[in-house]
Amino acid sequence: MASHQPLIELFRQPAVNRFPALATAVSGLREMDLRGLFEQQMKTAPRRGLHKKYFVGHSGETTSGHDSNRREEHLAIALWRAYRIEGFPLPDGTALFPIEYQLPLKSHHNELNAGIGKVDLFCVEASGQPWICELKVHRAGENGTVETPLKALLEALAYCALVAADADALQRESLAEAARLGRAAVALRPNLLILATAEYWSACAGHEKRHPWKRPLLELACSLETALGIRTEFASMHDCAWVGPGPDKKPSLTGKPHFDWALPQSLKGMRI
Repeated sequence: MASHQPLIELFRQPAVNRFPALATAVSGLREMDLRGLFEQQMKTAPRRGLHKKYFVGHSGETTSGHDSNRREEHLAIALWRAYRIEGFPLPDGTALFPIEYQLPLKSHHNELNAGIGKVDLFCVEASGQPWICELKVHRAGENGTVETPLKALLEALAYCALVAADADALQRESLAEAARLGRAAVALRPNLLILATAEYWSACAGHEKRHPWKRPLLELACSLETALGIRTEFASMHDCAWVGPGPDKKPSLTGKPHFDWALPQSLKGMRI
């Protein structure tokens, strides 16, 4: 019997979140039928648009407590507040406009929704091309393990499938809410961005010498682009700092981050 949520089950496997096992995990993934898994995930998607709204009227306030508890969520809100009008630039000049943070994907509390989270930052290009943006934070000097970029990639890929399955509903709703959102999404398969602080990528790079992961990860990204037509990027934010939630419960950037590619240009040259 086929899994209800094959990509979600995949990113929840322990092996994809261990740097010593990452190269082996990627090799196994490249041999899988990624297109088949993506299409199965689309078929079993809950299609929230049939029952509930995607754009629930977020105002930039959070009730999730101190910054240390929900850092990705708070960073998402800070980025949304800073860039929803002007957008933020990827290094190739592509401008992404965050139109929603913590975009809900569940429709009901049942087995079809098991393991489904929320999109950290839902962005569109000026043309309306949607992007799933998965955020990662790890502060310098922080103890404990760091989540692998592979897990982040597979989680974002699962959410790409869920959004693609209900793209028409997302387009209709975003068009109806365009005045509030700033822009609308078109009904296209979303692209994928892993966006993290420079400190996160530095923590990941610490594993590269003993457990090389950069080249296998980029090779997997190339496979996804070929098999699914999903542009897959990894970007770093330098000098990214934020405060909050403060008394107004609205996290805010304290400066202007610089956006750069997270992987070396020599590896990017593989993407031909």
